[in-house]
Amino acid sequence: MVRERKRVLAAFVIIIFFIGLSVLGLWGYASYQSTILYSYVEDVSSKVYKNNDFYVEIVAGEGWQIDGTAIGFGAQYDGYFYNKKGSELVDWSIDFVVPEESYIDSAWNGVFEKKENQIHLHAVDYNTNLSHENAITFGLVMYTSEPFTVNEIKVSGYWDRKMTSYPIFGFLMFLLVIVLVALITYLISDFRMKNMRIKQDEYKEIILQSLKTFANIIDAKDAYTKGHSLRVAKYAQEISRRMGKSVEEQERIFQISLLHDIGKIAVDDSILKKPGRLTPEELEKAKMHASTGGDILKDFTKIDGIEDGARFHHESFDGKGYPCGLAGEAIPECARIICVADAFDAMDSDRCYRNKLSREIIFKELENCSGIQFDGEIVKHMIQIIEDGFSTEDPS
Repeated sequence: MVRERKRVLAAFVIIIFFIGLSVLGLWGYASYQSTILYSYVEDVSSKVYKNNDFYVEIVAGEGWQIDGTAIGFGAQYDGYFYNKKGSELVDWSIDFVVPEESYIDSAWNGVFEKKENQIHLHAVDYNTNLSHENAITFGLVMYTSEPFTVNEIKVSGYWDRKMTSYPIFGFLMFLLVIVLVALITYLISDFRMKNMRIKQDEYKEIILQSLKTFANIIDAKDAYTKGHSLRVAKYAQEISRRMGKSVEEQERIFQISLLHDIGKIAVDDSILKKPGRLTPEELEKAKMHASTGGDILKDFTKIDGIEDGARFHHESFDGKGYPCGLAGEAIPECARIICVADAFDAMDSDRCYRNKLSREIIFKELENCSGIQFDGEIVKHMIQIIEDGFSTEDPS
């Protein structure tokens, strides 16, 4: 779970990182584009210049004549500077050809510089940027030797490229918002799930402690069986692990095994603690603990199979066990596992009627009864567990 959480967070970090790189790259591209000078030369007579991204029109007003001077024809020239694109044009300039024998009388909305037959116009502080919404107007009064119309204009400028003006910027921001919302949602969900897991772990611990308490009550009826239920549960859990069961399944087998002998609380102490051989009548009463245990646990439905573990753990693989005479795989798997673990621990422990057996004898007994009393595959796992040094003792 922790590893999966780290992978998800890493994925979010990588996505955000690449979005950041894309935004940075877009900013760099926009900055580069802002350094490119764009120029158009307008042939006024053709009117084609109006197809350009930006263009200028200069209209000559009605002129007047001053007699007695060589340069005596005056006129007002009104200019209109248009931007057809969404980006602003900055640091713009306009150059147009005029008669060499001419001079500027007055001008407005720009800095006009005449050199020979060229007038160079560039922006003043308040109109350096040409936006899409508003045209820039400018004008001048100029005297020439004869009536004159501006026919050739050169317009130059730099596009103020902002990364926000590119459609991909909007897409990246949208993507970033989606990722951030998803990340926040995931973190909130993960926080809630973490709290739920903590609660679940607490509940599982309560259940486990309750089961262990019941197991202790069962084992307390006989000093010789103290710890038997817990040891059987640990053996059963290890067997299920070696059989390839999931962690959840291993925990379930462990819980089931803890209460496999719960039916013994209904068996008289004189039978459980009798040092000698039981009479046929006493043996039948002792055998009743299996079905009694199943009846006690039949309403405990939250742990699947816990009734089966108690009721069927004395069934034999050949069908000659009790209480129902089930055979082979008709016996629930959890009960077959408990049957082997229970038999091993019984032989490996001192009892009131005998001392514990040697491992050699125990292994021989398990192998001899393999396929008869016990499931042969489970016996193999049980023997291998002991040979591998598995211990039910808690590490100190």
